Amino acid sequence: MMRAMAGLVVGALFASSAAAWDVRESQDEMTGKKLVSASVESANVANFGWPYQGDTRGWLMVRKHPRFGQDVLFGIENGQIVCRASGCSVLVRFDDRPPVKFGAVGPEDHDPKMIFFTNTKKFVAELRKAKRVRVAVTVHREGEPMFEFDTSGFDLK
Repeated sequence: MMRAMAGLVVGALFASSAAAWDVRESQDEMTGKKLVSASVESANVANFGWPYQGDTRGWLMVRKHPRFGQDVLFGIENGQIVCRASGCSVLVRFDDRPPVKFGAVGPEDHDPKMIFFTNTKKFVAELRKAKRVRVAVTVHREGEPMFEFDTSGFDLK
């Protein structure tokens, strides 16, 4: 269920600048309770070949949903992340600490441009301490591009 509402938050992600969190609040129509999300774009771009030719940014989001709880999502503008609904492994580096593997799953709607991290509590705890996060994810025909995020100032209560 946590992945069922992914599409509702993706459309407005790219309004933020590369170095600032875009915090948004809305209301869950079903419960009447508050939904809060914070997203940030990657500071760098990956240049993909055919058929996704051109520069592609990544995005990182932390979302608190009244029905689905807290989620950490990662996505790209173009391309296809290689991660099934059953899971995959993603390399994440917080500041200059050694990279660590995080589990992830694809969304229930099979959108190939995004994933959900499975150990949300650990990811958010590390994110709160970090000023920079790098994510390397397998992209179909593009290897493992690395996306870097300025995560300073993250504060989603």
